[in-house]
Amino acid sequence: MPKLTDVKIKNAIIKAREYKLSDGNALFLVVKPTGGKLFQFRYRYNNKQKTLSLGKYPDVSLSSAREKLTKAREQLANNLDPSSQKKSLKLQKKSLFHTIALEWYDKKKGEWKENHKKVVWRRIERYLLPKLTNKPINEIETIELLIILNSIQENGSEIAKRVFNYINNIFIHARHSGLITINPADKLGDTIKISPKKSLPGFTDPKKLKTLLIKIDAYTGSPVVKSALQLLALVFVRPGELRFMEWSEISFEKQEWLIPASKMKMKREHIVPLSSQALQILIYLKKINGNKKYVFSTNQKDIPLSDNATNKALRILGYDTKNEHCSHGFRTTASTLLNEQGYNSAWIEKQLAHEMKNKVAGVYNKAEYLPGRKNMMEEWSNYLDELKNE
Repeated sequence: MPKLTDVKIKNAIIKAREYKLSDGNALFLVVKPTGGKLFQFRYRYNNKQKTLSLGKYPDVSLSSAREKLTKAREQLANNLDPSSQKKSLKLQKKSLFHTIALEWYDKKKGEWKENHKKVVWRRIERYLLPKLTNKPINEIETIELLIILNSIQENGSEIAKRVFNYINNIFIHARHSGLITINPADKLGDTIKISPKKSLPGFTDPKKLKTLLIKIDAYTGSPVVKSALQLLALVFVRPGELRFMEWSEISFEKQEWLIPASKMKMKREHIVPLSSQALQILIYLKKINGNKKYVFSTNQKDIPLSDNATNKALRILGYDTKNEHCSHGFRTTASTLLNEQGYNSAWIEKQLAHEMKNKVAGVYNKAEYLPGRKNMMEEWSNYLDELKNE
């Protein structure tokens, strides 16, 4: 007959030394000097005395401990060691793909920007976990991964390549953890056919650009979004760089915006000369968002503009952002037209913050060609004004 009750367990006296209370059938409650109360099953296996921990009270109730005891006794009846079975189950859970993927993600996410973290885990959840989440990582075969990658290629080879990189790195992590000896993803990247990279669309026809600029000026949506589009046309930085612009980075006196290396694609500081037109937009925004960290913030919370806000506005204005003109397309526009107008190509490339082709050129100078670039940016802004007023 069971001897323990919840009342007896709750009223168990804390003593200077550990002691046991028996429930019968080799189930004990161990009362620790620290006040902890643990359920244990004492048994013999292969002529050796062994102890199986069944959990801590009250996290594990008395009835749950008795159920665990029944299961352990069934294992003994089948000549199985309950302690070994518990360790095996724990190891199996630890080796599930979902667990290993999360371990790898937690290890790497500190190196990534906030938005990139979300993108990586969203892709893992969308493309990998539905098929692999509860599968032990050492049971996953190459053919399974190939089928998954082939299905992803229907959504774009670039995404497939990125997901392959996640898969490969997860299995490398598993191998380093001693869970596998062979990486089933090894060399699978060769099976992914990368499509030629398509340039993001941007108008290079002055007539189409003129219509676009006039429509932006007439935009009746959010004034912050409207200002973002107007400034993108003038400074042609990457939309992500504009979204995270901070007031602390702007010098009205120098008429410059200094983007920190941490925000740049090439991880180098970048100076953006600000024309008189660009400064007027920022002066206007200062009245709206001057008390916030980010220049482009659309609500009371001090968070930057969403990554889709400017493209959404362009679609509202009637433009196909996949085939006609997108936010990033202002870079194509400026690059093409400035080159056609005869500006120094080195100034243009530097202003676009493109990677230097000649990497032996020495230490990168963020201020390189600055006088010429300042003049070019002022004249570019004047050109856009003249285009609208023709």
